[in-house]
Amino acid sequence: MTETTQPALSVTDLARLLEGEVVTATDILVKGIAEPDQATPHEVAFLLDQRTLDHTKAGVLVTAKNAVPKLEGNAHIRVANTRVAFAQTLAYFYPQPVLFPLAGIHPQATVDPKATVHPDTRIGAGAYVGPGAVIGAGTTLFPGVYVGAEVRIGVGCILYPQSVVLDRCILGDRVILNSGAVIGGDGFGFATTVRGHLKIPHVGNVVLEDEVEIGANTAIDRATLKETRVGRGTKIDNLVMIGHNAQVGQDCLMVSQSGIAGSTQIGDRTIIAAQAGVASTGHLEIGSDSVIYGRAGVHRSFPQGSKISGFPAQDHRKELRQQVSLTHVPDLLREVRTLTQRLQQLEAELAAVKAAQQ
Repeated sequence: MTETTQPALSVTDLARLLEGEVVTATDILVKGIAEPDQATPHEVAFLLDQRTLDHTKAGVLVTAKNAVPKLEGNAHIRVANTRVAFAQTLAYFYPQPVLFPLAGIHPQATVDPKATVHPDTRIGAGAYVGPGAVIGAGTTLFPGVYVGAEVRIGVGCILYPQSVVLDRCILGDRVILNSGAVIGGDGFGFATTVRGHLKIPHVGNVVLEDEVEIGANTAIDRATLKETRVGRGTKIDNLVMIGHNAQVGQDCLMVSQSGIAGSTQIGDRTIIAAQAGVASTGHLEIGSDSVIYGRAGVHRSFPQGSKISGFPAQDHRKELRQQVSLTHVPDLLREVRTLTQRLQQLEAELAAVKAAQQ
């Protein structure tokens, strides 16, 4: 594992950080984190599932509360959620990003005189901040970031290189834009005439609420008149498309290459898996706490708590039954062919009997 510059932790301090219970204590100092089979006596390892573990050189082993690893010589901490504890430990030893731009505005950055930038910001070389923009305290713009006119960006945001926030869009607090994300591009709207496709101006904006994270090369289009909105705490992966006027709820997850058409409404805590899409067949609504499985093609609305899969998408259990049924089709076809041949044989025999009787 890459070396860390963070202070080492005692077993007690690590347990306090993770809100865990010390089962077995030793006097070692933890200096990093590693896989169980690669860890050293000064590193912590995590048992993230219920696998048995015969041996590890890790100085500290972190497990779920119901795990009972048969190991000797290691400190042992139990936690309520091993994946959460794993994330917390990584965040402590390897804070991201590794190197921020220097405090203040780089001489090679361009900040319009009409912009309002909090003194406690970091704006890297080649970044641009347009007129009327407002940048909050503790926000970082990496080199090459573009912030358009009258954009509002909250406190503690991180905008990585080549991310773009176009005019009048709004970012809440602690928002993260990964490289290549485009917030507020024009929606895909045209009026078709005999002379071709007339562009419909999109004069609304995009609103990203607090603690939203947007992946690399993801695009969220501005609304036609009002706003495209992504709710607090929602995390969006790389290469995702969100159309104009869409409304995405709080604490949702959207995985790579998924997309939702304009004016779609996605309820809170909904998960949209990889390559799934919600089609542009009207103002579709997906209820809260739903799951859209990978590569599903959604063409109608679904209520709260739905599990959705297939193309065209339907209830996941129904889709599974249909998929199981499809596996029996070759056998059924063989049976049909056999029965057809037998029927033809019987018809021939019957015809022969009738002919003999005549």
